[in-house]
Amino acid sequence: MSDETGKPGVSLREKMESEKAGLLKQLQRIAVRVEEIDQKLAKLVEFEQLAAEFNYGLVPKSPSVEPTTESIPNIPLVLREKLASGLMIGDLIDKFLTDPRSAYHKQRFKTRDHNKSLYERIKRERGQVRLSNTFKTDLEMFYDVWSGGGTKLPIGHSLMGRLRTLFTFGGEILENEDCQRLSGIFRSLHFELPRSRVERLTAEQANAICAVARGQRRYSIALAQAIQFGTDFRQRDVIGEWVPIAEPGLSLVINTKGQKWLRGLRWEELDANMILTHETSARPKTIKVDLNTVPMVIKELGTSNRSKLPANGPIIVSETTTYPYHTDDFRRKWREIANEAGVPATVRNMDSMRSDGAEEEESESEAEEAT
Repeated sequence: MSDETGKPGVSLREKMESEKAGLLKQLQRIAVRVEEIDQKLAKLVEFEQLAAEFNYGLVPKSPSVEPTTESIPNIPLVLREKLASGLMIGDLIDKFLTDPRSAYHKQRFKTRDHNKSLYERIKRERGQVRLSNTFKTDLEMFYDVWSGGGTKLPIGHSLMGRLRTLFTFGGEILENEDCQRLSGIFRSLHFELPRSRVERLTAEQANAICAVARGQRRYSIALAQAIQFGTDFRQRDVIGEWVPIAEPGLSLVINTKGQKWLRGLRWEELDANMILTHETSARPKTIKVDLNTVPMVIKELGTSNRSKLPANGPIIVSETTTYPYHTDDFRRKWREIANEAGVPATVRNMDSMRSDGAEEEESESEAEEAT
């Protein structure tokens, strides 16, 4: 084929088709741009309405300037949220709880269960806040609200700690820029520390608890109290914990609720010389205690002759269920006995430990009781 001069070339039809295609592309780009302008205009109108409602006279006068959180740094959070886009704190929590790479999935069941309740509270109260719209003043406000202005410091620290973990996960695992920015902000924040617990269960109080427990035929609680007071074992080491069968760890103690019992003291750990050896739950380390040196425990056992004691199974077993205690049941029953023994409500079972490790033992219960 040739053009008007007889030379080979592109036909008139092909030229028109090409021109048509070019115009269609231009129309497509124009349509996209028109949609973008419409969205910005709608956002500007909404912003103006909100600004008027809140009597906040910071609307940009130039139509060429799009309202942003950067151009208006002091805009209240409620207004910023209307302009924001991107990942919300609630979205980040969902990812953290479901992503197998998160630290959440490396925690033990009881820790996960406790932490999940805290993440759910954060999601309930701050889930709609967008990361791109969160700044230092907002984090300080979150803490002030959660800590009750200083009256609930343990829960305030606990919730902020979880928030920090979320941002670390988002920054390192998801490589989210807002999370990386917020992690940096966290490093500059300084919050008032909760006061260290100074309460300690006295020998007189411990003996009174044991006496009341024996009077109620709760020999298991009397023995548990004696072990906690006379050794460095924490409550979770003494009574153990119930977890779903699917959780890691082998156990022959299984209940009808599809749970297995782990980590508590077992008679197999007590040798012929009355030396109790147990792998603790706080840090992977072994504690050995010669029970002959703890008269309080020998008194509750009723003997120092190992052969007269059970050969195997959990040491602390509820007289009601014939199974090891669930944590909440043990704490509730212990508190009832402690009340009858005249132990102040400010003194808790966690205060039984003779070492300073009692501070660390139940930081989770601190947060639970503060909620």
